[in-house]
Amino acid sequence: RGRAAAVAAGQLAVWVAREGERVTGTVSLALPDKPNSRHRAELAKLMVSREARGRGLGRRLLATAEEAA
Repeated sequence: RGRAAAVAAGQLAVWVAREGERVTGTVSLALPDKPNSRHRAELAKLMVSREARGRGLGRRLLATAEEAA
């Protein structure tokens, strides 16, 4: 509920990696809403499932977040 509201308010961006129906990783960016901080973003969370580790998924998720920031 809190994350969905933050996404709707533009305060959080979330990307989800999937293999079929299974979530294998996520990355989240916190986006400040203060006028003097709009050029910033903070990596809030990066998670890769145990089964998906070692295949570069974390790097790809981080690159996606970097491009968006």
